[in-house]
Amino acid sequence: MSIINFVGQFLKDKGYEKTFAQLELEYGKPIKTDITSLPTEETLEEILHDRINFKSMTNIEHDSFNHWKTPYPHHISNEIFVGETIVSIELLKDILLISTAKQKLILMKFNGDILNVYEKLIGVVIKKIITDGEKFVFVGGMDGKIYKFEYKDNELVKVDEVKVHRRLIVDMKYIDGYVLTLGFEKLVKLIDSKDLKEVSSLETMNSPVSIDGVSINNEIIAAVGYTDNTLIDIFKLTNNSERLYKLSISDAEFSTSNFTPRSIHFKQGDDLQLAIGTSHEPYMRVIIVSVDMGNPGADQPDEVQPGAEPTKIIRNKIIKNILTMSPQDKYSVPFIKWRQDSDGIWVGGDDGKIRGINLCNDEIIEIVGHDSNIKWLTSVNNGDNLVTVGDDRLIKIWK
Repeated sequence: MSIINFVGQFLKDKGYEKTFAQLELEYGKPIKTDITSLPTEETLEEILHDRINFKSMTNIEHDSFNHWKTPYPHHISNEIFVGETIVSIELLKDILLISTAKQKLILMKFNGDILNVYEKLIGVVIKKIITDGEKFVFVGGMDGKIYKFEYKDNELVKVDEVKVHRRLIVDMKYIDGYVLTLGFEKLVKLIDSKDLKEVSSLETMNSPVSIDGVSINNEIIAAVGYTDNTLIDIFKLTNNSERLYKLSISDAEFSTSNFTPRSIHFKQGDDLQLAIGTSHEPYMRVIIVSVDMGNPGADQPDEVQPGAEPTKIIRNKIIKNILTMSPQDKYSVPFIKWRQDSDGIWVGGDDGKIRGINLCNDEIIEIVGHDSNIKWLTSVNNGDNLVTVGDDRLIKIWK
């Protein structure tokens, strides 16, 4: 796509048919003008209007972050070799639930003791595991189904299953009694975790690659990131589901750039923040933005696309934009996680290193963790321990 598509769309929309015909004649081939065929799904007028708004903005003001607690976990207390490629891993209290590429589900303690092993529990590879933190486990398969299990005496007892997406489930999150899902067919769905009934469903734009959600005043709010697009959709999924606005995570003057928000995570506190791990090469960046759930952009005109409802593009919400020094390429899947006890971000790197970012002063600490890419990590016990998983098939517990 090029500027010729935007110009053609403008001429067609304004009814300048003769001028459009002459442009197409000089161009030498048909010009696509449908809004969905444009690279940003925005019109030329919207992009120019967006630039004018950007030029009048000032930088966001934000209170200083708190230092994260020290010492941080950096000594290995246990190392567990799984022996198979790990697809997904999650915690249920002090139990690790591990799915592998050979369709196994392993229940394991932090000390490496195996509690149970299930062969082909759902008949396909388990793409994602989530829990309610107490007793229920939800697994998403390559078949687009959600399976609900109850954990009893080191056993998983099947409770229910439901077909949620036509194709595989890309990602799932458990949020305050709901299961938030992202499907390969570009649908975001909210499922009641009690009976697995669908609460709402919304179609996303472009190709979604990352999602997270949060509960605010009994409403489930979701953020969705897209391929090669630096606008993140903010959705409300309960009580009249709708797209609230698009949140820009780019310092550039236009709506999109050449990077993708590959990993996004909400953090609730005095204000709602979103941490984004980007696709920047050769080193990933972490961008922290403020998410306003009041009346964001009230002074900004709506961005109206032909045949669509008005949608606001909210800018000037970037608090931090940090170069992590975590190496990656276009095939990488970066993993970031808020530190449990402070204003810090854990980053899992392609080089096997664990990096911790202190958002108070942007200081980065490095821990040599694995022999290959770190694909999952989380802090537990109020930040006193860190659990990491690498492509080297090792699970490491840090203290």
